[in-house]
Amino acid sequence: MPSRVWVKLQRLAGFDSILFPGFNPRMRTTEEEVLRNVHACLEPLGNLKPALPLVGGSDWAGTLPSLYKKIGSIDFGVVSGRGISNHPGGPRSGARSLRQAWEAIQKNISLEEYAKTRLELQQALEAFGN
Repeated sequence: MPSRVWVKLQRLAGFDSILFPGFNPRMRTTEEEVLRNVHACLEPLGNLKPALPLVGGSDWAGTLPSLYKKIGSIDFGVVSGRGISNHPGGPRSGARSLRQAWEAIQKNISLEEYAKTRLELQQALEAFGN
């Protein structure tokens, strides 16, 4: 069964957010399938409210610009395991690095430029590569 059907079934069941494999190649999901799932979360479906698409797949501060560009909307969440738990400054710094990456996106500033004055983002870029 196509994953988009599973997404719609979860919406019908009342899910507020729906997790599915993201754009990372190890997820073995095509970019088109990921985008179909995102749209299935957000598109009109009777009187149901949209569900927040949670795109999973080794995301961290450095992958946020690409996710935002591919999805074309701010209406998504990420599953960021290693991006938080394996951050050199610890989980709190990992969470801060995600927030700092999002601030850079909002200000239309490259992560590298923004990281010059944001320690947590700088550490994430150095630790996980960009």
